[in-house]
Order: sequence, then structure tokens, then C-alpha cells
Amino acid sequence: MPVRELNRLVLEVLYQDDYLVAVDKPSGWDVHRGGVAGKGAQRPVVLQALRDQLGKAVHTVHRLDGGTSGVLLFALDKDSQRLLNASFESRQVKKSYVALVRGFARDGSCADSLRVGNAIQDAFTTFKCLAQIELPWPNEKYAQSRYSLVEAIPETGRYHQIRRHLNHLGWPVVGDTAHGDGSHNRLWREHVAVDRLMLHAASIAFQHPFGGWLEIKSNLPEVFQRAMALPGWSCVGESARFSEITAKFPIISRGRDSLSRLVL
Repeated sequence: MPVRELNRLVLEVLYQDDYLVAVDKPSGWDVHRGGVAGKGAQRPVVLQALRDQLGKAVHTVHRLDGGTSGVLLFALDKDSQRLLNASFESRQVKKSYVALVRGFARDGSCADSLRVGNAIQDAFTTFKCLAQIELPWPNEKYAQSRYSLVEAIPETGRYHQIRRHLNHLGWPVVGDTAHGDGSHNRLWREHVAVDRLMLHAASIAFQHPFGGWLEIKSNLPEVFQRAMALPGWSCVGESARFSEITAKFPIISRGRDSLSRLVL
């Protein structure tokens, strides 16, 4: 489908009021113009599609990588954008991501620094391993392959932060072509038809510019449901049962029954 037609597709709105709107960003969409997909093909743009869908200007507040799906927030006026940007910059926003990674992950954290122009920006992420699985898929080193479902909570929002940190810890995200493991990416394509980055922005919570505490959630896309339906998953840590994971991160198809809650 041509990009022009893709930009006309209706985005799932998770929350909207007079000041802001949150949508369920599909994997493979850029937040704004300028992103380029593989082989020089331009991807559809959320900012343009949402502007056309709502019939009004929308203003970026934060960004997600092109391959990442999930909750994406926009302001509907400049004052709201300024206030929301201030919340992000002061680290008053709580974000939760879910990732499918190579290896048996553990609870932990990772910190590093990223040079942007002449500035050095610190980056910090904490991780919680939710579940693990060993599959009978031979890889380049072993007769079987191990994977984990991980919750990532970034305190900052740097470029490719979660992906870089997970790869640094030895648990690259499945489907990551920049920081991942190509042999394991191929295994997931061949066995489960996974052809995207397995990273999803599951929830965001923040102080509404003109109200109370707002929490917006996005259900895990169907591709995660296929991965989690494989037999052999075992929950770790506090997640004693798989039902607890699916209760926290519902695996209903995109957007449907997503939750948002505003406490005034």
C-alpha cells in the first residue's frame, strides 16, 4: 500500500480530551517525517495521519522508535505541549515497556551516557524478568534457544535506550536489526512469523496539565500473543502465574479494551 494511503489509516485512540490525545502506535510507523524504512522505502507517519484523522494540529510530546508499538502521546495545543514536555524533562512521567529478548534475563538495571552534539546525556533503565522459555530451536552455538519476557522501565528517554541497554546486558530484543542478534531474529521469523521489533510501550502515567494523575495503557499486539502462546513458558520472580502477566499486560489484539484512567 502506498505511504499516502497508509497515512489515511485510522489510528486507535486510547485517550483524548481538549488538551491531549494518546494513540496506539503500530510497529513500522514513524512518529514524524524523516524516518526511513529498509531499502529506502518511506514509512507512514503518525503525526500526519493523526492530524488528518482529527482535523486539527497535534504536537509531539515524546517519541517511539519506528519498530516500537504502543502508547504515543500528543498535545493538542502549545501550552499543553510545554507543560507535558516539562514533565518528561523533569522525569515525572512513568513508562513501562514489554520486550521479548534472547537469553534468560534477570532483574536489574543499566546506565550509560550518550553524546548528543556537544552534550552528554545520561540514560538509565530498570528491568524485571517476567517469564522465560527454552525452545527446541538450534542456533549457532546451542541445540536449544532461550528467551525471556521482560518489563523495562526507563527513567530517561534517550535514542534506542531500552534496546541498547538490553543488548549491553546480553539480552538483545528479538527483531532488533540494529542492536539485536540476526540468527535469533531469523529463528522467530521462521517458526512464529515474527517480522518486527518485539518492543511495546505498554503504559504511560503522568500528571495531566490541567487535571489529576493520568494513566494510559495499550494491550500487547497479536504478535506478542503468538509468542506467549508457545508451550513451555515459566514465570519468574513475583509473577508466579502467567495469568498475572496477561492481567498486567493484556494480550488482546491491538487497541481493543485498552484502559485509560484519570484521577481528578
